[in-house]
Amino acid sequence: MMRITPCFLLALLLLTYCKGYGQQQLKIEGLVTDQRHKPLPGVTITLKYLPDSSTIASLATDTKGLYIFQLLKPGKYFAQARFLGFKNKLSSIIIIPGKQPETIIMEETSKNLKEIIVTAKQQAVEMQAGKLIYNIDKSITATGSSAFELLQRTPGISTDQDENLVLKGSPNVNVMIDGKMTYLSARQLSSLLKSTPAINIMNIEVITTPSAKYDAAGNNGIINIVTKKNNKKGYAAELSTGITGGQYLSNMQSMAGNIKTSRLNFFGTYSYSYDHSTFHRSSLRLADNNGAVTIYDRRSEDPSIGKYNSYKAGVDIDLSKNQQIGIIYNGNTDTWSRDGSGPTFLRNADNAATAVVQNHNITREPNSNNAYQLNYKATLDTLGGKITADADYAIYHNNSKGTQDNQLFDLDGNQLQAFQSLRISQPSNISIHSVKSDLVLPLGKIKLQTGVKYASIKTDNNFVYDSLINNNYVIAPYLSNHFIYTENVAAAYLSATRKWNNISIDAGLRAEHTQSNGELLSVSGNTDYKRSYTNLFLSLALDYRVNTTHKIGLSLSRRINRPAYSELNPSRYYFDKFSYYQGNPNLQPELSWVASVNYSLFDKYIATLSYTRTTGLIAEQSIQDVTTGIMVLTNKNFAHSNLFDLMFSVPITVSDNWEMNNTADFYYQAYANQIGAVEYNLHRYTADLSTIQTYKLRDGFAVEARAKYTSPALSGTYLLRYYFSADAGAKKSLFNNKLEAKLSVTDIFKTIHFWADNVANLQASYNHTRDSRRVSLSLVYHFGGKFTNREVNKLEEQDRL
Repeated sequence: MMRITPCFLLALLLLTYCKGYGQQQLKIEGLVTDQRHKPLPGVTITLKYLPDSSTIASLATDTKGLYIFQLLKPGKYFAQARFLGFKNKLSSIIIIPGKQPETIIMEETSKNLKEIIVTAKQQAVEMQAGKLIYNIDKSITATGSSAFELLQRTPGISTDQDENLVLKGSPNVNVMIDGKMTYLSARQLSSLLKSTPAINIMNIEVITTPSAKYDAAGNNGIINIVTKKNNKKGYAAELSTGITGGQYLSNMQSMAGNIKTSRLNFFGTYSYSYDHSTFHRSSLRLADNNGAVTIYDRRSEDPSIGKYNSYKAGVDIDLSKNQQIGIIYNGNTDTWSRDGSGPTFLRNADNAATAVVQNHNITREPNSNNAYQLNYKATLDTLGGKITADADYAIYHNNSKGTQDNQLFDLDGNQLQAFQSLRISQPSNISIHSVKSDLVLPLGKIKLQTGVKYASIKTDNNFVYDSLINNNYVIAPYLSNHFIYTENVAAAYLSATRKWNNISIDAGLRAEHTQSNGELLSVSGNTDYKRSYTNLFLSLALDYRVNTTHKIGLSLSRRINRPAYSELNPSRYYFDKFSYYQGNPNLQPELSWVASVNYSLFDKYIATLSYTRTTGLIAEQSIQDVTTGIMVLTNKNFAHSNLFDLMFSVPITVSDNWEMNNTADFYYQAYANQIGAVEYNLHRYTADLSTIQTYKLRDGFAVEARAKYTSPALSGTYLLRYYFSADAGAKKSLFNNKLEAKLSVTDIFKTIHFWADNVANLQASYNHTRDSRRVSLSLVYHFGGKFTNREVNKLEEQDRL
């Protein structure tokens, strides 16, 4: 008897499938026009199957108003057409093989209609053209939150002990707002994001595979925060106020508005927030000096107060039917302060305390940021040809000042050393000039894109440390320095896109030439750190729609991450008497190759697999002097790293009122690094899981629950322990949806910790908690039309200061 093997059965099934596939390869083609029989591009066409009206697929009409659905099975169908400014329209019954649809003629809505209601349901997570989009606007649990807190809840994103953003284990995170640069230090970026209320945010985009027209910076992805804007004629306004209670009370107010006429669009926002919070910090570190063991057990309470003002104003002017010019101003001022104190216990090998250092740290940090943009756009034809130009100027000022006091006592409170105090002044001034221009030129079936860009950045940091000597502060010359860094980047790119019926290919090449100089002025002499280098960055992307159910995408790109400006400054940033951070002016850029494949089912369920190979990875490491017990935290270039990432997005509609949006991200990190004569090979599997549950009740009530879990993950030489948070909220809409009242609770079970262990050369760990369990109540009132996401010109440089 012939033995039937699994391989034989699999081959038989594949043969049967391929035979059926070849027999059933059918398609539907149609045209959409207005009442004047003019083709309508960009109309959303949803194909439905009879008799149950189940959705098969959705797509948009091309520039000629045509649409095509391919690889269908025989049966009866109909199509639904939706387009802003027109009434929804259904096609005639379609029978395949056989009867194709008649031309869909759409009727404009009444011009007296104040607002067009679009009934299409927006998913909480979407995937479009190489980017994941997390829609924030309707989130109930975002109540009372800032942009910084929203990012903490975004899949794949976390924060470390100093509130620096971490994206899939990498602290080199590039954050944009409306596609524009944020040249800020981690502290300044944190302040900017905290001053941006969630109420002003439409969505958060994580761009995983940027094309050649985007800057080559960003290895693990680029985060873009998209704010709201009204794109319809008329006016729209939104007022909000909220109060948040945790260990302390905080509040936030904001207003946003648009007035759009036939040729002008004025827009602006203003927000003020007062955030009073605290960090409970603890850390342990062991120093072994030839058998003489000292354990440094530090504990502190760090309350802080932030007063944030954020404002934006702009106007878009239609010079003609095909030309538009825009002027935008963005500003931010804030005053952040902290007054932290606590002991550092010195313990022996038996963990018995032998002495204690009492610490007191005071910081006052005012910031002011101003950015100006002039942009121009001209439409060259009806096929998508256009030219754009942008000019940007931004200035940032930070004037951080403070004192760090400490005194050593025995356990009976007797003074062992004299009172010590260090007065710190760390002003930072940044100026940025940037110009760019892009051209899109359709040539038959190929769309060419090309552009040039030039950016010039200067940072000036004059850090002064004064030591208390004989009751007078005297400059500490060997701690103080003046670091001036300039960087000029010139870039040009060329890309081409070719589309067939169900295949799209994009290929591009970008060249970037960088010249930089770090000038260090100190008492030990002046030193210049000059660099000049040119890199080429290839990008390839292929999208293939197998049929109306399945879609596959492939991409390959080369990326770069230049060192952040603050990472290059060799000045010291003291945490306490026994630890400080010091920049490394010898850091080199890290370079990566990123390959990915993505799959979508019904344009709804998403799976993405990617691999990133990085040489010269920039990451933090700690070095300890066992004699003095001082730990120095710095950045260095690791030899290389590997990142494998598999992500799933699975939305589930349980019922008409209950929806679930689930995201699962699994990734594997591996580093190779050498500290001294010892080589460390670190690796870790990590799971990042999140779910959002929304349930709609009657009479405008809705409730939402959200949870996020991240298993331990590598970050430099530290292993971040697990992260878990759970939030919930409720919303009530009143007065015909003009007024919304939202109540939310974050970190319900008080489980958020920022904790980690050194897994390389030190026995060190930390565990920090924030007063993250908070109750927020907010009221939002809408006037006029509805806000949508702003149309951004394109992404630019990363935040690197």
